[in-house]
Amino acid sequence: MVRVLVVDDEALIREGLRFALSGAPDITLTSAVPVAGAVAAVRRETPEVVLLDACTLDANALAAGFGSVPSPPVVCVLSRSTAPEHLAAALEAGAGGFVPKQVALEAVVPLVRMLAAGVRAYGPDGWGRSRTAFLAEEARRAAAAAEIGALTARERDVAALLATGRSNAEVGAHLGLSPATVKDHVSAILGKLGTANRVRAAVLADRAGLRPPPQVARPAVPYRPGPGPAG
Repeated sequence: MVRVLVVDDEALIREGLRFALSGAPDITLTSAVPVAGAVAAVRRETPEVVLLDACTLDANALAAGFGSVPSPPVVCVLSRSTAPEHLAAALEAGAGGFVPKQVALEAVVPLVRMLAAGVRAYGPDGWGRSRTAFLAEEARRAAAAAEIGALTARERDVAALLATGRSNAEVGAHLGLSPATVKDHVSAILGKLGTANRVRAAVLADRAGLRPPPQVARPAVPYRPGPGPAG
């Protein structure tokens, strides 16, 4: 869940962004506040992303000031200006994005997801290119997740470990399974994914965001003292 704070002195803009974000199941709007309450809200609510109005003399100072909190958010400046000097000022203040304020409301959710995923968007051209690439990657990720969804929980564990380049023996050691059992799981995975190539299975697992489970703890072998010295 991505936590988002909206900072804008115009109530109409705050409500518009609130509405745009309200339908996203993976995004929580912590609050929408005027500029005067921005720093206090960031400290109180610890958002991951801040959408910050640029129509204030304090915007760049705020963007820089947010970096002093324990968990600094990614700040995206929303500006009606696309002038290079304003973009440069936002960059100097440490903003992770500088996006035209005219972006359609339906583009706000992808923007937040991009910023939370570490993708940066600067200027009208850069924003457009970043958004296109991000949406394409999201589509690939969703398609991979749909394919991986056919696997059982154990098969997903095995697939996640295949994505790290482990052999069957190494997967078995990690999960506490015999290599023969792992081989059976791999065969089932390849069959369900419709491929004879374990590399493709590994790619799909990685693209779908599967992460290896914790390694199975091996039971400690109790210490048994040997026989004492003869005599």
